[in-house]
Amino acid sequence: MWKILGLVALCGLWGPSEGKVAGVRYVCSESELNEGVSSILLQEDVLPNHLKSMVFPNIRAGGLGGFIYTFFGLNIVNVEILSHDGTLLPEINGGDITYSVRLHINGNFFFSAFNLVRISVEKTFRIQYGFENFQAAGSLDLAIRECHCTFGAIQISIFNGLLSASVQATIRESLISSILAQICPILQTVFGIVRATFLGTLNVVLPLSGQGNLNYQLASLPSITNQQAGIDIFSDIEVPGKGIISIPETALPVTVPSLQNYKQCQCLHPKFLDIVLSVLVSRQPQELSCTPDAYLGANELRSAILALVPSQNSGIISVSVLFIRLTLDVDPVFAIRIDSVIISASVRIEFFLKNAAGPDYSILIVRSTLTLAARISLTDNKLTVAVSISGNLVVLVSSGVGISNVSSLESHCGNLLREIFLPAFNEPLAVGIPLPTPFGRVLTSASVLPAEDGLALCS
Repeated sequence: MWKILGLVALCGLWGPSEGKVAGVRYVCSESELNEGVSSILLQEDVLPNHLKSMVFPNIRAGGLGGFIYTFFGLNIVNVEILSHDGTLLPEINGGDITYSVRLHINGNFFFSAFNLVRISVEKTFRIQYGFENFQAAGSLDLAIRECHCTFGAIQISIFNGLLSASVQATIRESLISSILAQICPILQTVFGIVRATFLGTLNVVLPLSGQGNLNYQLASLPSITNQQAGIDIFSDIEVPGKGIISIPETALPVTVPSLQNYKQCQCLHPKFLDIVLSVLVSRQPQELSCTPDAYLGANELRSAILALVPSQNSGIISVSVLFIRLTLDVDPVFAIRIDSVIISASVRIEFFLKNAAGPDYSILIVRSTLTLAARISLTDNKLTVAVSISGNLVVLVSSGVGISNVSSLESHCGNLLREIFLPAFNEPLAVGIPLPTPFGRVLTSASVLPAEDGLALCS
């Protein structure tokens, strides 16, 4: 039993866009959003490498005795990230992020010889950014609203030499002026990369177990509150030969969960899970002989059916091989309750004799309405499902030999379905449903929190 304490609406319902309903709603805390942006800034040294692109002019400064020092070839050889922090700003539908860095600058200077110049510059830059200009194709702008830079310690040293206070002051002023002129345009470029990478984690096409492709697409502007950020994602499935299957437009949007003690959650729409089931689980009939080599309980099942056949019709069955055909009547559907996840399925079970010279001879057709308890887990950012039978109601559909009551077959049919039907049902679900990774943040050790209007995966 899963507890759902705290899975309540925080931001209300997010409405559909262009008649579509989002299949995935992602919410993350302030710290997780900052970590998401930072992970993009620092992956493959995006931020450090762009900071290293700053160009410094030669610096001329007068020293003691009238000597003129020329400092040239100054370039950033290393960038240390000292700290970073951020805050959500709902008023601009974004946030601000602050980075403290130390720049290590090398160069040369001329005074009777070439010597190595080493400069360390500590600075803090603060960026306010906002999400805006959403486009229906799943695009948006990540606009920089403000950009500020302040300086801390600046240390200058040369090999085998000391610089006067006036020379050091000139170098500091020149470096500060150069950095201030370049830092915000550089950060504008860097945040362009953040935007492209962010959208690349949402607008993705992921293969669905060889049965089709899951198309994920940003559905609207992210929603920013003081506590969390929310992202709405469309999810369609493109199936070869069938086209694109989407959540019905009449489906209600799911409620955004409260994070409570979690950093991030993905809330999956039940209808999204239903259409995935409809694609993954085969509707092709399973056919087998009612013999022990095909089904372990065959003899008991055959005897139970014979016991129900009126005596005048039992002869043909007793001397013939009985066959079984299992067919899903309709697509199975999820029912997500406050403390469990179940799947409802209807299986048509036909018992018949084969006739080489004509149509099959129907002995009995029943319908088994199954309640399947679903065990949900997350592996490698894929949702996996394994089901077991928790309820089985068998009703008579028709009988060609006069059977009128099938209540005694319920346990036999249950055993048949466990041995034959369940493995075929579980196999495609075990491969997993791939999920998007907003900001590249993969859900790990996720808790599964079922609710009546969605399935939340939180970590």
